[in-house]
Amino acid sequence: MILTDVHRVSQDVYERRVSRAVPRQGDLILAREAPAGNVAIVSPGIEVCLGQRTMLLRPDSSFVVPEYLNYYLNAPEQRDRMLRLANGATVSHINVADIRNMPVQLPSRGEQSKVAELLNVLDDKIDLNNRLNDYLLAA
Repeated sequence: MILTDVHRVSQDVYERRVSRAVPRQGDLILAREAPAGNVAIVSPGIEVCLGQRTMLLRPDSSFVVPEYLNYYLNAPEQRDRMLRLANGATVSHINVADIRNMPVQLPSRGEQSKVAELLNVLDDKIDLNNRLNDYLLAA
């Protein structure tokens, strides 16, 4: 989840927006508009307030590894599937019902953990390389 240039809200607005569910670690946030289909996982220690064009996904962790589901939904095939569900004349948006009815193919929970761990290591390496590149460019 990239938190640079995010909009902050007052405590009153926050409390209204989380009245049904407070986002917590392992939840996924799906952008229903602008751009439709972006998915991010809530990291530990982060307090999140959903916007009007977002949807909270709370995976059942006894069945689904949240990190795996995040990678799964961000994979090009799944992103394309979500974008095909999107509609709208000026700004494409995804309906909540379409997301709820979208089939998800899951391997065993053990396999999900292995895939998520491997992809997380690769993401960490990419992040480290990007930070090193930024540092070298600034020097």
